[in-house]
Amino acid sequence: MVDWLSMHRPLARFLGIVLSLQLLLGAGFGVRSAWAQPAPSADVQDEARARLREGVKAYEAKRYKDAVDAFLAANRLVPNPGLSFNTAKAYEKLGDAAGALSFFRDYLRRAPEASDRAEVERKIKKLEQRLQTKKLMQVSILSNPEGGTVVLNGQPVGVTPWTGEIAPGEHSFKIKLEGYRDHEQTFQLTRDRALDVKAELEVAPPESAPAPPPEQRVETSSAPAQEPPERPGPRADGRVSVPTWVALGVSGAALGTALGFELARRSAESDAEDASTQLEAKDRFETMESRRDMARILAGVGGAALITGAVLLYFDLTPKREPTAASTGPGVQVGCALGGLVARGRF
Repeated sequence: MVDWLSMHRPLARFLGIVLSLQLLLGAGFGVRSAWAQPAPSADVQDEARARLREGVKAYEAKRYKDAVDAFLAANRLVPNPGLSFNTAKAYEKLGDAAGALSFFRDYLRRAPEASDRAEVERKIKKLEQRLQTKKLMQVSILSNPEGGTVVLNGQPVGVTPWTGEIAPGEHSFKIKLEGYRDHEQTFQLTRDRALDVKAELEVAPPESAPAPPPEQRVETSSAPAQEPPERPGPRADGRVSVPTWVALGVSGAALGTALGFELARRSAESDAEDASTQLEAKDRFETMESRRDMARILAGVGGAALITGAVLLYFDLTPKREPTAASTGPGVQVGCALGGLVARGRF
């Protein structure tokens, strides 16, 4: 059998990958990822073989980006550490130090007893030094189970397992996954060494039904009920003014548009979680952030317009009071109105 873990040597050995995959698929894959996964079906295995062949041909033709996509597609169908290694080699040919480092580290994480571990660790060290010159270092956030949304330093960045490059120092993150408690943790990232941060998620307890409100007793009385005082109705000529309609219209349009951007943001976040590559996930998260910012701005404008419209509506519908004897004589009235102090006088 061709050894998966030695596929990195000369380029000619990539031709043996197809045979290796076929043998490993037939044996049910002796090497698995950190958490067990169900055995792939025959159709899935066939599809993985096809994607692998595409990746090998693309690599040999020096179409390294296509090779990355094909290897990742095969790995999603039938996870195997050899595919992580092949992806790292393709990223290395592209000159993408971060991508190569991420998948070389993933290769050793999934195959800790690899026979070429020492050689791969030397590659990892060189790639870490290249990131260090940019004042960045790589961190991977892993969770059991996978698929949790990662919020790093207050910003959503992707789903677990997530890998990214950030400035060295102390950082905090939160992992959110439906059915599990939110997991919060801090870590210290050094400037010269990539880091794996692992999180075990706790199952959330089932939600209990809310307690019914206490029974309220109604006291009865033989005294006749008093009618509430009549409230003054709207003034006879009271009509909603044009500025009021404008303010209410602006608030409705702004809040409606803000809702549309919020729905688009959720769609972008869902697309980011389903992204096939980290580069694609990053682009989609940037789109999500821009839509989120626009939704917040429009919501603020709509809220301000709504408050203004409500105040104007109150004054439009407030009834006029008939002048009293005290107000018909000479005097001066001082009061507050919108925009400042108002003085009225009668002589």
